[in-house]
Amino acid sequence: SAMRQVEPISREVDRLRKTEEKDGQPIGRMQYTLKGRTFKSVQINAIGRIYGDNGDLIIEHLSRNPLAVLPIVYQRLKQKDGEWRKNKVEIAETWRRIQEVNYEGSFDQRCYFRRKQKEAAFMSDVLVEECQDVQSFLNEGKKQMETGAEFALACMDTSALMFQPHLSIYLNPDSMSHYHAIKLIIQQVVNRTTRNQSDRERVGRVWAEFVVPFFDYPPEWVANEVRESYRGKVNNNRVVRFAAGQKVQTAFGEGIIKEYVRGANGSDGRYNVKLSFGDASLLPSAILHGISGDALPKYVRHDGVMVKEDELYKSTNGSADKDRSRHKLDNRFKVLFGSQTVYVFLRLFTMLVSMLDDLKAIANTADVDEDPSEQYYNPLRPPIEPSTSDTETTTAAATTTTKSTRLNYDGIMACLKNVVCGTMEFKEYEGFCRRISQQQVHNMASLPKLVEKCAIALVHVAKEDLVLTLHDYGQYTGMDPAQVRSYSLATTKEAVYRIQYDLDDGKLFFSYVPESEDMMTAPPQELAGDDMDMDDDDDSIHVEDEEEDLRAVKRQKQE
Repeated sequence: SAMRQVEPISREVDRLRKTEEKDGQPIGRMQYTLKGRTFKSVQINAIGRIYGDNGDLIIEHLSRNPLAVLPIVYQRLKQKDGEWRKNKVEIAETWRRIQEVNYEGSFDQRCYFRRKQKEAAFMSDVLVEECQDVQSFLNEGKKQMETGAEFALACMDTSALMFQPHLSIYLNPDSMSHYHAIKLIIQQVVNRTTRNQSDRERVGRVWAEFVVPFFDYPPEWVANEVRESYRGKVNNNRVVRFAAGQKVQTAFGEGIIKEYVRGANGSDGRYNVKLSFGDASLLPSAILHGISGDALPKYVRHDGVMVKEDELYKSTNGSADKDRSRHKLDNRFKVLFGSQTVYVFLRLFTMLVSMLDDLKAIANTADVDEDPSEQYYNPLRPPIEPSTSDTETTTAAATTTTKSTRLNYDGIMACLKNVVCGTMEFKEYEGFCRRISQQQVHNMASLPKLVEKCAIALVHVAKEDLVLTLHDYGQYTGMDPAQVRSYSLATTKEAVYRIQYDLDDGKLFFSYVPESEDMMTAPPQELAGDDMDMDDDDDSIHVEDEEEDLRAVKRQKQE
């Protein structure tokens, strides 16, 4: 619009200039002014915009001396028009590709609201309320978010010693979703959540010394990240110094530390470790975590150093220890009393693992070679016109695209990793999910947000710097939960969440036990008796109901 308005006036200015030169008059001797309302506000704003901060000055000179300024302004408008048209051509393909991917999604109006409803379940306030107010969800029928938690007043498995209100989540211990969840969170932490190398090192130690031994994961899942995040210093409140004689898990297998040798001139120290195949000199980043056992000494960290605790969990009263033996957990359970930050991270992590398991089941049923989006009309899709000379090239490109975007679980994980790393737009990922399942798009599209929440929660756990010390007290199996709780509360008053994992069944329990309340590790005898009486009454009620039903059937036949 500005160019169309300026162009005829610019030609008239050129004609006037040539006329002055032809008459032999000096250029600029005649003073010209623009007529009122020659340029409207749209054209004036366009001229000012192309000159940026100097726009007001150019417009002022244009009104004073249009004969000299107007041709320059016109050339500038032509230059910017050419640049903008070139940029439009370059990004037109990107716009068309995004619009083509989102064409079908534009008709799915409920997907956005379903995804937001799903993401609302990832909020820490929702997760904390579920654990602290279990009885409201059971007795009052309080509406539950889609978090996958099951509520109960007591666990039916008496070996779990879980006799207070709690919630539980089932995790398949043999599923590879655990591995994929860890890798996604690691990529999110490295690429998006934090750029601080110190925080990344703390997170790496949380992976190695808490998550891996607590869930009994293979150490090689996190060994690479622990090595890359290590900053080269031991006993710096981030990397603990293990004790001589302590049995540890290294990146090369189990071993026993013989000694720690400090480096010369401030260089990195090394551990001399006795491995199954010989002695080795290892960097601190190769030592992942300590190994606990009934016959092994117990170690707890103090001021960044592992200290041997011979009297840990030992009672001076033999009879008291004998009475407490019936309240000890089975060896398949691991228990931890953590803070609210630890609880929120584990809830989000278990939700991610569960959703990836569900995603795998959905994707495997939709594993097809043909893209379903090719079966319906998309006006934004460019027509395919293969030429005889480029047939082989077109076929090869199509084959490569098909392999890289295969419609199965591996294809979704590849796209999800690209979204986490920032190499794929969210809308493109959502369009790919819609090709897998149109009914479960909102669940798959909420995964990037869940990964982000998990990474943020993990960084908060690392900065809190409590979980590793609390895990030192709870890493042993066959322990009395009351004893573990007493040691944890002595470390911090925030250890009010009982977190217990069944290594065999893959069931994770969460219970809120404030310091002011007693923790039940045995069923009260009076409650057991009441339950038995209640069962007898229920049986008599069922018999009476059956007799009443038989009498009703007989009356109907007589009528």
